[in-house]
Amino acid sequence: MVHYFCFLHHIKDCSRGGTYHNIRFKQIAEAHGLCIDRDPKYGWTITHPSDSLLDFILENSLTDTLISRNEYYGIVVGGSGTHSTNGDAPAPPPKKASSRKYLCPNCGISVRATKKVRIACLDCNAPMIECD
Repeated sequence: MVHYFCFLHHIKDCSRGGTYHNIRFKQIAEAHGLCIDRDPKYGWTITHPSDSLLDFILENSLTDTLISRNEYYGIVVGGSGTHSTNGDAPAPPPKKASSRKYLCPNCGISVRATKKVRIACLDCNAPMIECD
């Protein structure tokens, strides 16, 4: 989607025949909720969602949405939409979210963990509860 945004706004975000992501790609991706790290061969291409993007995904029940540039090449990807061009391959089973959100019931502070944990808010001395 970052590439599509750049295309619509006439921003050159790649070089080396489209294989190297430049600093403009990084800036736009980070402005839209991605965290970007540099790969020596491909530039600013190592992406993962920021905490704010994960919050947005969870709060809007978008955990089953998958958008990939591989769709253009006919590769089947998971998700609830009808975007796959290869109807013969079965859809993979949905993945369980790897991140859990915990919330302090008193002050509302939140934290994320990649596994089930027992955690307490040190500001309120209250056990934090896992959010769905």
